[in-house]
Amino acid sequence: MPLIIIIVVLLTSAILSVFFIFRDAKSFAVAPPTPLLDLDRMYDYVFANLDETTGAKITPDELRTLINHFLKVFSDNQLIAEDLSGSVPGENRQFTPDELATAIKKLDPELNVPALEIKKVIQLILAYLTDVGALT
Repeated sequence: MPLIIIIVVLLTSAILSVFFIFRDAKSFAVAPPTPLLDLDRMYDYVFANLDETTGAKITPDELRTLINHFLKVFSDNQLIAEDLSGSVPGENRQFTPDELATAIKKLDPELNVPALEIKKVIQLILAYLTDVGALT
């Protein structure tokens, strides 16, 4: 008798496990989770891919500030969504690197980085976001 109870318990737990695993796999396939951004990796990617002239004109602290301002501009313009499945089509607004550079300069007028270098950094940030799947 105890052997039958053990077998029933094991079979029940196996069936329930399979059910929950397939249910979660289906939900991830239908609506994948929002990609997580690692700011340190973003910084490393941008720093490693800067050309020599831009790298000579930007200090590491200014680069971190630019990345933080970029994320603030994205957040202020509601371009960052926590839940991608809840986003409404047609609300997406596209920003060019020039518009983003202008917005960053307005956000921090004391930032001592030329607009051309800000634009190059923004292009690298956008390339990084595309590579990690955060932008399409």
